[in-house]
Amino acid sequence: MNVRLFISVAVLTVVSGQAAQTDGSPFAAVFIDNLTESKLGSFPLDRALVAKAIDRVREAGAKGVVLKFFYDQPKNQTADGRLAEALSKLPVLLEARIDDTESNPNPLPERFFPKLDNSISATKGIAGNSGWIPLPMFAAKARDVGFVDTRNTSFLPMFEHYQGRPVKSLVLCTLELAVGETAKVDADSTLHLGKRSLRLDEEHGIAVLFPKSAEMDYVPFHEILEGTRRDTELASKIVIIGYDGSKIHQLETPIGPINAHRYWVLALDSAYRGLVRSP
Repeated sequence: MNVRLFISVAVLTVVSGQAAQTDGSPFAAVFIDNLTESKLGSFPLDRALVAKAIDRVREAGAKGVVLKFFYDQPKNQTADGRLAEALSKLPVLLEARIDDTESNPNPLPERFFPKLDNSISATKGIAGNSGWIPLPMFAAKARDVGFVDTRNTSFLPMFEHYQGRPVKSLVLCTLELAVGETAKVDADSTLHLGKRSLRLDEEHGIAVLFPKSAEMDYVPFHEILEGTRRDTELASKIVIIGYDGSKIHQLETPIGPINAHRYWVLALDSAYRGLVRSP
């Protein structure tokens, strides 16, 4: 296979009660939806189109991009080169996951292993020795690589262990980019992002707080390419490019089945809103 369809997504707005909460959100979601597929072809889209979208959001003044696709296998040499070029022009986060059935994983560069003390124990939490790691040509250009594994929808890991060493979740990588701080963990398992903090449980994660509804606003991917969206919707935002078409699988949650990418939106939003600012 050239594309992995085990996924999640990004964050823009989450409806709580009747009104979407947009104030203060540093995120903007761009989804490949059914209409996008009717215009541009079935998912997965040509990587050159993803590269073009990255260029468009950069021109709109975006702070960075999160790509919610597994780019661990080569596809078209020209399109792959075009995507690698786009990754070098602004901060881009890529995703990875643990899968011990993967017989020939790409190497995870040293810079993606955070420097942490023994507060993140390898004996607890999600761990493995192989997985879906971005191609070296993409990893070399990425700002960061984060993992997206979880055991249940009510639990969100901040750290996992890969090949015996702690690695960051994609949510944590996104929070670091949003806040502009590198995560640190103290002896009592409190995660610090500058003056903001989150208390981790014994498996290095946090609880997901669900709203009443998973409805959310997003920008359709094709509208980015067509130039029909205002730059003000993307300026200074972290833009998450994900998939929300008919091929996406659903996850069971306390508020009902949710498309996998929409669930990840809720989880990221929950983590961001849960950050406690120190006095």
